Amino acid sequence: MNPSMKSLINFRDFGGLPTQNGQRVRFDRLYRCGQLSGVTETDLHRIIGLDFSVIADLRYLDEQQSHRSPWPAHYAPRIVSHGSNRETEAPHEALVREGRLNRQTVMAFYLELNRELPFDPLYRPVFSDAIQRLASHGGRLLVHCAAGKDRTGVLAALILHCLGVPREAIVSEYLLSSGQASLMTLVGSLQASAKRRHGRELPEDAVMMLLGVEAAYIEAAFASIESQCGSVEHYLAETGVDQSMIERLKDDLLIG
Repeated sequence: MNPSMKSLINFRDFGGLPTQNGQRVRFDRLYRCGQLSGVTETDLHRIIGLDFSVIADLRYLDEQQSHRSPWPAHYAPRIVSHGSNRETEAPHEALVREGRLNRQTVMAFYLELNRELPFDPLYRPVFSDAIQRLASHGGRLLVHCAAGKDRTGVLAALILHCLGVPREAIVSEYLLSSGQASLMTLVGSLQASAKRRHGRELPEDAVMMLLGVEAAYIEAAFASIESQCGSVEHYLAETGVDQSMIERLKDDLLIG
């Protein structure tokens, strides 16, 4: 179940969902959240106590360096990450810099992001590696990025699909990031960044658009996968996640 860790951004157990064959995803095995740099000492002890066997840190290297995760040194082999920096300016930065941040442009940005993420040359191998490690290692998984909703949302959705969770339930789980109170802790830093980098004053409602999620975003990721690969299963197989790995995941993570 969800341990209460209020200093973690968008933290939750994404188990417990029903599958198409009447089973259910185990609780207390699959977790997701945003960056961990602001975690309190008490919550740090709690999260380390979960003893994650696989930690997928989906942030760029500069994000990791500016907001360091407080993992013990011996956790290093457990962490899956691409270890690269972004080569170009993030699209939402251009919207802020150019003063074009509105609902329409934010929607367009996130739809395109979710269409591209499954095939991004940095993220596609990381998604595959995390799933393969979970299949081979067992134990608990933590998936996280900065806000725990976009990059994290795609990998969490792929894992749930592997387990046979219906699409509507995957979308519902994805939408739990909407309106998370803990995401409000990012409002000030995003406003400060916009002021420092672009000289722009961002009203809170504009920041909340950036921190929001819509069903159409994750549906765009699935549509992109199915359009380019025919099915999610073919997409996964192309990255090295074969049916035997999916069966191991199901054996380990499903009950009932």
